[in-house]
Amino acid sequence: ILGVLSSSIPFLNHNQAPRNTYQSAMGKQAIGIPMTNFNHRYDTFSHILWSPQKPLVKTKMMKYLHFDELPSWVNVIVAIASYGGYNQEDSVILNQSAIDRGLFNITFYRTYKSEEKKDMTSLAQEKFCIPERDKCIGIRKGSYKNLDHNGLIHKETNVKGNDIIIGKITPIINKQISNTKKKMKYKDTSVQLRHNEDGIVDNVLLDHNVDGYRIAKVKVRSTRSLEIADKMSSRHGQKGTIGLILPEEDMPFTEDGICPDVIINPHAIPSRMTIAQLIECIMGKIGSMKGKFFDGTPFEKVNMDDLCDELDNLGFEHKGYETLYNAET
Repeated sequence: ILGVLSSSIPFLNHNQAPRNTYQSAMGKQAIGIPMTNFNHRYDTFSHILWSPQKPLVKTKMMKYLHFDELPSWVNVIVAIASYGGYNQEDSVILNQSAIDRGLFNITFYRTYKSEEKKDMTSLAQEKFCIPERDKCIGIRKGSYKNLDHNGLIHKETNVKGNDIIIGKITPIINKQISNTKKKMKYKDTSVQLRHNEDGIVDNVLLDHNVDGYRIAKVKVRSTRSLEIADKMSSRHGQKGTIGLILPEEDMPFTEDGICPDVIINPHAIPSRMTIAQLIECIMGKIGSMKGKFFDGTPFEKVNMDDLCDELDNLGFEHKGYETLYNAET
């Protein structure tokens, strides 16, 4: 079966952040545009999908959840087939050219925070600034060159792992330090970019909290695209990791030259009884050819005979099957 499926694709690049920071499953967070003011927010981290689309198969609840205005889906061409063994179990095969065209590209935002605290016993006050090597202990390995006089990095600065983005010093209260360090009065407590990340400084905020102390927030953005071992899911909870990314010339194709974006394994369907995903594939195929939307609300009556007749009228096989030609042979 070669159909069009609306996929919600939660994913995380395994070489850029810890795996446990992002979950992907039905009922958990899906990547899309969760709010319209994401440019002005300082969330701990967020993932913004570049090109979300309205799904060809909708539900009645989507109108009330405003998923037409803020969609979290992309319509992809899906082939249900075994191909080379790299989509065994729950894994999937992806088309490299689709990724090159921007399929599921996201912007990842992470916010770093710090504040000038005060020790109420000694009245020692922390301070945002550029730490001086001859006055501070614990100088970091990263670069300090992009900090301004407030100790904050400039907007739109390219940063890489361990770069200093918020410069801060803390007065040393404990006098029990070695003779070689007695002249040091401060400790470097600057905030660094995570060692395995890089990006561009998106925004910088310097303000005061309710206690009157200065707080600093720096938001860093980076672009991410799909890689092997990232996790994907359809709206029906058919989730799996990417087992192989093939160049388009090695992907199977129809007699019209259509290549799928994603190849999933047929064995993933029967045991989970996600028949609705097969119906959505058929509806999406018809909708993409005729330019119309279908209602896929659960428990609504669907006349499969009418859908199959529409496929017939469009010149396709009655049940949606198509012959795919092996590009390698």
